[in-house]
Amino acid sequence: MCEQTLRLTLCCTQEQTQVQEQTLLPPIGGCTKSVFLACEKWLSGSKRRQQSFCRFVPKNALSYYQSLMDCLFCEIFTSYRQPCDDFYMGYGPPLKGMRSAAEIREFDGVLLRKVTKGS
Repeated sequence: MCEQTLRLTLCCTQEQTQVQEQTLLPPIGGCTKSVFLACEKWLSGSKRRQQSFCRFVPKNALSYYQSLMDCLFCEIFTSYRQPCDDFYMGYGPPLKGMRSAAEIREFDGVLLRKVTKGS
């Protein structure tokens, strides 16, 4: 029993360390720079909030994106992964160049509901 508890504690500690290291990305920038104002404001409120959305994205996804918002957006709306990659490579527009202000506000609302649900 004690050995199982030690293993569980060790795994949790390693998991927490990985999450802390992964959330070193800036919350805002990259392809989605300053377009999801409500969600960005909420995420910028604390490191804990930034870490909380990790439950929505694969662990290895954070290492690819330039910001937490890029990661969150592209992992929830997967059809935007390629356009985001194109932007990173220098031959695609940022999100605000692909969608209307109304569509971006709609995405913002969806993202905000997703990250605040259960927090």
